[in-house]
Amino acid sequence: KATQPVADPILLRKTKKSEILYIADFSFEFPETIISIDIYSSDCEYGKKAKGSVFAVLYEWMVEEITQEIVHIGSEANINFSFNMSWSRPGSSIEISSYSHPKLLDFVKECLKTLFSLTREKCAEVFPRVKEETLRCLSNFQHSPPEAQAGRFFSCMIHSNFYLNSSLEPLVEKITPDDFYDMYTQWLEHCYYRMYSHGTIDRGTVLSLGKVVDEYLGRIPFDVEDLYDYTTTKIPNKTVYDYIHLNKDQKELNSLCWVYFQHEKETDMLAVILTLLANCIREKTFKTLRTEEKLGYNVQVFQETRGGIVGLAFSIESDKYCPEYILAKIDQFIILIIDFLKEMTADDFAKFKETTKLDYEKKDITLGDSAEHYGVQIYRCTFDYKWKEKHIAILETITLDKVVDFASTLFSKNYTRINIEVVSSVHNEDNNKLYKVNIVKSKDNG
Repeated sequence: KATQPVADPILLRKTKKSEILYIADFSFEFPETIISIDIYSSDCEYGKKAKGSVFAVLYEWMVEEITQEIVHIGSEANINFSFNMSWSRPGSSIEISSYSHPKLLDFVKECLKTLFSLTREKCAEVFPRVKEETLRCLSNFQHSPPEAQAGRFFSCMIHSNFYLNSSLEPLVEKITPDDFYDMYTQWLEHCYYRMYSHGTIDRGTVLSLGKVVDEYLGRIPFDVEDLYDYTTTKIPNKTVYDYIHLNKDQKELNSLCWVYFQHEKETDMLAVILTLLANCIREKTFKTLRTEEKLGYNVQVFQETRGGIVGLAFSIESDKYCPEYILAKIDQFIILIIDFLKEMTADDFAKFKETTKLDYEKKDITLGDSAEHYGVQIYRCTFDYKWKEKHIAILETITLDKVVDFASTLFSKNYTRINIEVVSSVHNEDNNKLYKVNIVKSKDNG
């Protein structure tokens, strides 16, 4: 069944240390309920400095270690559990989905007890394994796909509190079990949580779950508004950042070029125009850069919004060409985009608008889709549950001239952009040669 819930999320309770939101949804058969608990903390320099990121990555693996038994028990009862710890934003999230309610309350209680009642003795017992696994994970990042590496480098450049794995490794090496336990207890002291329940579970059970969470989190309440500032770097106009990384994995033959154009603070109008622009040029991008230029098999153009600032990104992965060569081709293509848009017929533009509208009108297929539809707004603290209807109304007002003007501004000489190049060992020599040539051209062109 793909019908929408009858109402928006309801705020059941709000205190100095928590918010509990609830939505009744009987549209889907399985799973019956999804419960998300987002936990925010202002302690341990979490989300602010490298020390906080060290705690985050260690605690993520600690949870993996200490919840193995409870996860197995939950799966036997058709209850799924997942935990995610952000390395940059001062928040973590727990998601529990259940196909049956009878054992849900007991399961949540056991989960929270496992996560938030870690003793110093238990920490000393399991921490060596956790530390070893964390270091292995950080070290293996250099063998991850080029696209994953580029995404990580981009996050480090655009967020002032995001750190490379290589900078975290030596810090993790120095952490002792007592160090970690001290950070863990400090983290729990200043916690604010927001619980969101979506499905057929009743309000009374949701409030009962809130009382369970209260036992463990938020001993010292604080102003949660302080946590909403997810620091994003606004690049000055006429500024280009180049980040070139030689992939250390000698077996990886693919290089990747990621070009990001940053614009302004997000508004509904900008979000719609960027979505429409990406749809208008996606087919042209694929045809020109993949089919005609044959740059690589993986060619993408997409809207990229970080920390409330909108932008557009191109990503091309290739086993034939080095990133500097791809970068030059992207620059040539960007010049063609404006002419392509100016020459677009009214009928073609209407088709792209209709495609964009259909994307907005897509119905939620699963309870997970429906929960995410509302959950994203809750997580971002915007609480705009009618955003799709709003965007459709804005879409109707957008003309081709408005899209052309926006693209001309985004790709003008005043643009702000980041170029990220992940260079395979087989392309390194060519990339170095072209980079030196491009630097000279750039200086000659002012």
